[in-house]
Amino acid sequence: MHAAQAGLYALVVAGTLVTGPAVAQVASFDCTKARTDTEWAICNTPQLGALDIRMAAYYTLLETIAPAGSSFAENLTAGQGNWIDSTRNPCGGAVACLTNAYQNRIEALTDLAKSSLTVK
Repeated sequence: MHAAQAGLYALVVAGTLVTGPAVAQVASFDCTKARTDTEWAICNTPQLGALDIRMAAYYTLLETIAPAGSSFAENLTAGQGNWIDSTRNPCGGAVACLTNAYQNRIEALTDLAKSSLTVK
């Protein structure tokens, strides 16, 4: 299996694993350190916590396979920070807004993985 295909397979598996019913972790971050309405909503809403973990799994996988110092890695990091500051955090504790934000970010990361990991 080509490395890019293996990476895409790992991405699919990661997405599948974190959406199953046996998820023990509440969010991708330490909820005892939650300080904002957004963080509290994620920690106290199981569906949001699951979306947060799923998004973090996709992001981490892409971060792991990105060549260090590459524009891909830099764009990924900048894009994540921008998403947190301009899309996720402005939702505050609004569950519907956060759900939409996470679903869109997961779709964007999935699309990025497909376009970046597909053998051409």
